[in-house]
Amino acid sequence: TNCEGATDVATHTVTVSPLCEPVHNVEFDWTPLTPTVGQAVAFTGTASGTLPISFTWEFGDGGEGTGPTVSHTYTAAATYVVTLTAYNCAGSTATVTDTLTVEPLRWRVYLPIVLKEAP
Repeated sequence: TNCEGATDVATHTVTVSPLCEPVHNVEFDWTPLTPTVGQAVAFTGTASGTLPISFTWEFGDGGEGTGPTVSHTYTAAATYVVTLTAYNCAGSTATVTDTLTVEPLRWRVYLPIVLKEAP
């Protein structure tokens, strides 16, 4: 309404997005459970919350990765602290860590063994 009594109406549609549920219940596992040096380790991470959820990995040896499933190969026998961080639209992050032991490369014996008598 203005000072002369004229009126006008404007209408707009407002869309309200659902709230973004923070990330929670972050977990991961790997296979094989006790890898050896040079063996690829497959990691799988899961989390709850509003999708999409992004994942970042730190493998404890300086290596990093992204995504819910990743593969990493260790070059030295040791115990490593692996860290998975998940985040989403809520701006929240959740982190979980676990230790992974990489065993030295085992000797492999191939048969048959052939022995020959020296002359």
